[in-house]
Amino acid sequence: DVVAIAPTHDALALLVPLLSPMINHEPPPNAPPKATAKRMTSSAHPTEEPPHKETPKTQRANGGLCRPRAIVITPNRPLLASAEATAAFLTSGTDIGYAIAGGETDVAETLTRLRDKSTALVLGSPGRLLDLIEQGSLDVTDVGYLCVMALDETIDLGYEEQLRRIVNASNMPPATKRRTTLSVGSPLPTGDKS
Repeated sequence: DVVAIAPTHDALALLVPLLSPMINHEPPPNAPPKATAKRMTSSAHPTEEPPHKETPKTQRANGGLCRPRAIVITPNRPLLASAEATAAFLTSGTDIGYAIAGGETDVAETLTRLRDKSTALVLGSPGRLLDLIEQGSLDVTDVGYLCVMALDETIDLGYEEQLRRIVNASNMPPATKRRTTLSVGSPLPTGDKS
């Protein structure tokens, strides 16, 4: 576990560790271990082939249902806009797409982006994300990275129940099978350092 202290909920500091493995095509924390494939050579002795690098899905095998590798939850529009700008910057020139679920983004636009085969990251508000999950438009089965920006504010604004329902969705991988990052704005207790 790591605790970092920053003056604001810095989207860059939260999204770089989340997107870096995806950009480098590393398997998510919830991926099963990959065995190396054996193939026969002309001398009838098996040789090992290196495992394939994971690449974003080219087709949605599940009828178009989005199964992102990462979800970022924000409690308000300014944080969502900051996360969106950072995601746009970090994913520029990569094969990773993202969708915005909340803020000023229209639901129809969100659904269009969720159908895009490159969408591996979904950023949104607790209410909109929960609606998409419950309506069956968003499948959280493959989420290996979950980030909650401003957890304290999310709870203070009354989103605790929605947040719990997202995290405890029946197909959300358990905490032991995903990387979860939380940011809080309230100062952490420092304790006596003597």
